[in-house]
Amino acid sequence: MMKEIRIWFCEHYVMKQRTLSILKKRYRIIIDKKAPRYVFCSSKDLDIYRYRDAVRICYEMENLVPDFSLSDYAMGNAYLTFEDRYLRVTDYMACEQYRTDLELAARRHLEIVPGMAERKFCCMVVSNGTGGDDFRNRLFHALSEYKRVDSGGRYGNNIGLPQGVADKLAFQKQYKFVIACENSSSPGYTTEKIVQGFSAGAVPIYWGNPRIEEEFHGKAFVNAHRFRAMDEVVREVAAIDKDPARYLRMLEEPAFAVDIKQWEQAVEQFLWHIFDQEWEEAFRRNRVFWGRMYEKRRNIGDTAYNAIHKTGMGMRTVVRKITRKLENCVRGGDF
Repeated sequence: MMKEIRIWFCEHYVMKQRTLSILKKRYRIIIDKKAPRYVFCSSKDLDIYRYRDAVRICYEMENLVPDFSLSDYAMGNAYLTFEDRYLRVTDYMACEQYRTDLELAARRHLEIVPGMAERKFCCMVVSNGTGGDDFRNRLFHALSEYKRVDSGGRYGNNIGLPQGVADKLAFQKQYKFVIACENSSSPGYTTEKIVQGFSAGAVPIYWGNPRIEEEFHGKAFVNAHRFRAMDEVVREVAAIDKDPARYLRMLEEPAFAVDIKQWEQAVEQFLWHIFDQEWEEAFRRNRVFWGRMYEKRRNIGDTAYNAIHKTGMGMRTVVRKITRKLENCVRGGDF
């Protein structure tokens, strides 16, 4: 008889479909928003604070380190080792929406066809050009001085589609190179961008995770982290562009330097370990005294931020809202 588990997924937990498919192999699942015993969440989910009596499992897809004072277990991009509480899982592995990209990227070196070295030069698809590191924008402009780079996203759009292309894969397939830069750089922070460059049958020009070659073969893409200056990156891309034989050799290199199946199995084992324990034994975070006080402080801060930046409340309304929460905390009530 399968063990019954009561779970809930907060809004921003992007691994929902992958998680359900794993858990259904072993447990009878009850989706319970009101009184779950296990909650899946991300750092963006403010409703996590209402689930004080649930085991919390966080997936952090952004360039952040999970907060283990709020979560019992976590998955994310960072290279961490923390007993049985953490597993590194990149977003291209976590999200079901990238399954096709993974499959195409894994076959890129097997599906080389005539004319691939004669495609248009380079493209980029970026929706938000502000807020992140400016390396991606500077690379776009630097490469554009060598040859035209088509921008198919909302940022820097120069193809007559200000809202961006409807089909990113189809658009990127037209080009030899794809700018595949993260919005910030940190060891471990690898998103779907490089995978989608490979899945289009192109050579990605990558910047973001300085340890990227632990995941992808260095001969299969242009790693901007190998170079000291932007002009060196541009010269390298130009040299490959002018040498069709060299370009085709890069396409012939397998994309992945890791075994994707082993990674998927690791996710299964990580989640099953959590749920195979008795519920009371699965908690890891400190839920009393300083742990509880820390959570109260975080809740107050998150509430204020959300009120100001998302709901557009005025400062007077925000102060009243925070004051009520503080009074409740002093009385020892709910947050």
